[in-house]
Amino acid sequence: MIQEGLPSLQAVGMAGVQFDAAKFNWLGAMASTDETLTIWTAAGIATLDDARRKDVVTGATARGSITYTFPALVNELLGTRFKLVTGYSGGNEINLAMERGEVEARNNTWSSWKATRPVWLRDRKISVILQSGPRPADLDAPLFADLAANADDRNLIEFVLSGCALGRPLATTPDVPADRVAALRAAFDRTVKDPEFLAEAKSLNFDVDPLRGLDMQNTVAHILATPADVVRRAKHLLE
Repeated sequence: MIQEGLPSLQAVGMAGVQFDAAKFNWLGAMASTDETLTIWTAAGIATLDDARRKDVVTGATARGSITYTFPALVNELLGTRFKLVTGYSGGNEINLAMERGEVEARNNTWSSWKATRPVWLRDRKISVILQSGPRPADLDAPLFADLAANADDRNLIEFVLSGCALGRPLATTPDVPADRVAALRAAFDRTVKDPEFLAEAKSLNFDVDPLRGLDMQNTVAHILATPADVVRRAKHLLE
């Protein structure tokens, strides 16, 4: 499994990148992801307008991570006041910080909330005020791209959050023979249709809406072909 943001990091010339994502053999993903901005309900912030009127302490791991990049981009484009606190080791630690009242908000995927904190959703301890990615049937929150002021901003959102289109991707190295890549892709396609696999995924609240390897290959090529002006605008957010 490969980090879904690698193609965009390559596109901005991230220091230390020594790979070409276009040469990876992308095999598939269980589903695309829907990134969300989620608020601890007791914080009393119910809408984006609320987040424009007052500071919202927001947990993140580090600059360049999606937990930082998503709310930072929302601040930049929509005038919100998410105050980012970095240094958390991961999502579980940020969740604990929300419970303790240290932070009031965080980025997370909708699928992760359903799989890891279904009780929070059931008891309305958290609420999603913004989402980015293909709109899921069971989430009704404003789409980030719909709120963009112009086409340039929409292109920036698409690029910065391009990992949504790759989900949790599976890939293998560039030098794998073509017949083996085809076999791996076929095995993935069979797995995500297998009744036992689907039953287990359902029991764990995991979404299965498969992305095919060939389609992902095209998506990566599209990300790497992002116009230079969009890449320049995104660079400070991804580094």
